[in-house]
Order: sequence, then C-alpha cells, then structure tokens
Amino acid sequence: MRPFAIAGLQLKVSGRRSNLEHITDRIEMVMHLYPWVQMVVVSELATFGGWTGHAMPLPGEVEEHYQRLAARHGIWPRGRAPRLLWRSCGGNVVSGGTETLVAQRHAR
Repeated sequence: MRPFAIAGLQLKVSGRRSNLEHITDRIEMVMHLYPWVQMVVVSELATFGGWTGHAMPLPGEVEEHYQRLAARHGIWPRGRAPRLLWRSCGGNVVSGGTETLVAQRHAR
C-alpha cells in the first residue's frame, strides 16, 4: 500500500463574504509546515459560505485560483462533497460545485 497524506482544514469562515484569501493563507501554511501533504480538504461551501449571492459560473476566476494553488504545491484541494462554492448557470443558482482540481505531484 502506498501512503497518501490528507490535511483537513477546520476554519472559522464567514457566511456572507469571501473567505478565499483566508483559505489560501491556511493552505499555504499547511504546505509550509507539512510539505508531504498531497490533498487538502476544506468545509463544504467554505469559499463564500452558504449564501447564494456569490454564485458564479464554473469554470471561473475562483476555480482558476484554486487550480494555480494546487499546481504550485502539487496538491489536490477538495471541498467536502466536493462543493467549494455555489455555481450559477444562466443567472440561476443551480448547485454547489467545483471541479476536482488535480495537479501533478512534483518531487521535493
């Protein structure tokens, strides 16, 4: 069996404003302290909370931010279920969601 290291972040987040900077900072800290981590898991809808006013189409700017973060650290960040934010389509909120963000693990 090959080991796989997962870090679960339990964060205090706002339900009405962006938590993207806070989540990014915590992921950066985890990767500094525990560079062997291969996947980071955050709470469902953690990026903007449960309020649907921040719903956005996917793919989008926030998803690209998470992709760059994953690529920089060679990790797989996943939201539980795997919904990091509310998704919209044609102006309607359709579901919580994000793509699975996969980055090639680089040798350290």
